[in-house]
Amino acid sequence: MEGDSQVKSNSVPDGDVEMTDDDAVKQQLTSNDPSKVKYVNSDFVGKNGDAKVDIENIRLNVGMGKDELMKYANEPFWIRTRMILFVLFWICWIAMLVGAIVIIVLAPRCSPPPQLTWWQKSVFYHVYVPSFKDGDGDGIGDLKGLASKLDYFVNLGVKTLLLSPIFKSPMKDNGYDISDYNDIDPKFGTLHDFEDLLSELKKKDMKVIIDFVPNHSSNEHPWFNKSEARIKPYDDYYIWAKGKDGSPPNNWISVFGGSAWKYSEIRKEYYLHQFSEVQPDFNLRNEHVREEMQKIIQFWLDKGVDGFRVDATPHFFEDKLLRDEPKAEDTTAEKGDYDYLDHKYTKGSDEVYTLLAEWRELLNNYTTSTGSPKILLTEAYDTINKTMKYYGTSENPLVDIPFNFKLLELNQSATAEDFLDKIKEWMSAMPKWAWPNWVLGNHDNERMASRVGPEIIDGIFMAVLLNKGTPITYYGDELGMENAVLLPKNLSDVANPDHPRDAYRVPMQWSNDSMAGFTNGTSTWIPIQPDYPYVNVESEFKDSKSHLNIYKKLVELRDQPAIMHGDVAYPLVKNGVFSMLRIRKGSPGYLVVLNMGVNSTTISFLGSDPRLPDSANVEVRSSNLLTGPLAESGKSKIQLSNVKLEPNQSVVLSFVPKFED
Repeated sequence: MEGDSQVKSNSVPDGDVEMTDDDAVKQQLTSNDPSKVKYVNSDFVGKNGDAKVDIENIRLNVGMGKDELMKYANEPFWIRTRMILFVLFWICWIAMLVGAIVIIVLAPRCSPPPQLTWWQKSVFYHVYVPSFKDGDGDGIGDLKGLASKLDYFVNLGVKTLLLSPIFKSPMKDNGYDISDYNDIDPKFGTLHDFEDLLSELKKKDMKVIIDFVPNHSSNEHPWFNKSEARIKPYDDYYIWAKGKDGSPPNNWISVFGGSAWKYSEIRKEYYLHQFSEVQPDFNLRNEHVREEMQKIIQFWLDKGVDGFRVDATPHFFEDKLLRDEPKAEDTTAEKGDYDYLDHKYTKGSDEVYTLLAEWRELLNNYTTSTGSPKILLTEAYDTINKTMKYYGTSENPLVDIPFNFKLLELNQSATAEDFLDKIKEWMSAMPKWAWPNWVLGNHDNERMASRVGPEIIDGIFMAVLLNKGTPITYYGDELGMENAVLLPKNLSDVANPDHPRDAYRVPMQWSNDSMAGFTNGTSTWIPIQPDYPYVNVESEFKDSKSHLNIYKKLVELRDQPAIMHGDVAYPLVKNGVFSMLRIRKGSPGYLVVLNMGVNSTTISFLGSDPRLPDSANVEVRSSNLLTGPLAESGKSKIQLSNVKLEPNQSVVLSFVPKFED
């Protein structure tokens, strides 16, 4: 039939628009197309065959409405579901919180650094009071003068003062011959002046340690006068003995030379004086004397002092039988000199440790009752083994700081190896739990600049102030003051005339003004050095490259974690080069390099320590290092494979240490 060959989509329901054959085919092809944007390629009359894009209206899909939702909100199933999910949420949240706390508490962590006390963190500054600052114009340093200069210490960062004797005294041995242990000598002021000084120190958060001289008193002390007159109980306060056929009881020799015995016409016996004849030795085995010493300590503790430097501790006890001492082996000393004899009966008795334990207990009790830690220091020129005994034990410590005099043995011919040997000699002998100290000078020894040389003192300070331990600086050494040259008429050390120590005790040089700014008077008790116009505090503070400003910077660096708590190593010590490394994980490290040789040198630290990087920054340099890449502190970055130093030059380098994960 003719109609069978045609497409059968021509007939449509009533009311619908009739479609052509092409429209029908198109509808079939696109009826299942889900896209909302369609490209239509049909006749587009008047548009020159251009394409047409149809965009259908997109139907917005929305969820159930509020009313529909509320139908289910109160159904038991959904109520239970919501409650279960709510409880599960809080259980999970609390579990995570507890887990985090457990991890924090139980996870391994780095051990905290040990807590250091004030005396371990501080730099000690030894003030020789007669020579520090005159406050009343009489030419003698005093307490008011010292009080007027406390800001100097604040500026330097020094926190602890160690005072020479200030007690009432005839001054035959510059205060070490005491006539009243509970009063201040008028040359230095009054007890009220001392209390004022303590008050000012407390305001500035500073500490003070005083000299305590229990080995002997002045022969003008009332106790000695009563002992000489055989008045009880004072008759046994000192060491008395009968002579032998008009001669001293034995052959003992004074530290200052000559017989250690002096005859008393009043008592008709000899008294012992291990030092000057005006300094009779106490009988420290006498219980009354020991009680007197405890009262003296208590008196000054109540005033507010923070510790005591105990003078001449090895000489406290002597042989009870007063036996003659043998001649020292291999001695070159002349007969009558102190070094001529082996002092086995007058020095280093173990009884001293028992006496120190009594004083330690007193200080501990005071610390416990007041909450203010007090410390004990000792001055002992003795063998290293005997000196170490002053530390006591970890269970029963005795002395906090037994003075370490090993560095006083260094001189201008000392090598880098000598320097390291002196350091290691102390550290290897010291108990592991104890704390080291480093004495760089005092009133009995040549000044540091004269002893080791003025050009190298910056490097010595670098190695000592940045080492582990408490450094003790003698007044004026931070300026580079040297031994004075004095005429015989200017000497006042009558206690030791054969070896006068006045050259180490001249007035502090504050400025280039008249009398070096030491006094407003017209004279001083001992002459001022002629170099004061350019070696003085005022001038050196103005010079950024001076000894004083280098010292100040080193004191500041002591607050760094690597210095306070870090490891100490000596990566390279040879061919005149001394080096020291201070390092702690998580903190900048520091490397001290000092050329103690006679030739210029270029040092490579590659391979010397695995924690050292390839480069470092210049932190501090010596005052004689004026040119080259090391000359600008804080600006120069140098390669550790190429550190160039001339003789006596030194530098402190800072770096980021390398650690294995």
